[in-house]
Amino acid sequence: METLSATLRLRYVPGTPTREVLPVDRNSWLSDLRHAGSPQETLALARRFLAAWGPMEIALLPPGAWPSVPPSSVEELVDAALRIDRVHASYAQTGGPAVLREILSFFTHAAIRALQLELDRCRAPDGGARD
Repeated sequence: METLSATLRLRYVPGTPTREVLPVDRNSWLSDLRHAGSPQETLALARRFLAAWGPMEIALLPPGAWPSVPPSSVEELVDAALRIDRVHASYAQTGGPAVLREILSFFTHAAIRALQLELDRCRAPDGGARD
């Protein structure tokens, strides 16, 4: 059974003069990825995921864990997941900081989902041809 986790992040709430701390459900990213209907939707989710991070959270990541640019192709998404995994592997038993595990989890799931969608498209009866 999956455990639900929430993280508190400083968020701007439209219509309010100040910033508020609101919980962000990390499992929503997994649900969004499961419902992505194309590799392009998965890439858009990756861009939204990265945009949701604040400078203070990014600063907590070890060097090499933050993608230099948001992925614009499935290949770049997979490369980013592998790069983050290599950084994570350097922490051996400890697993590294929680923010590293969070970004690794998202990028791993996103890369797998994008590849699944590409494979499904290639296996389609029309061979993935588009109208």
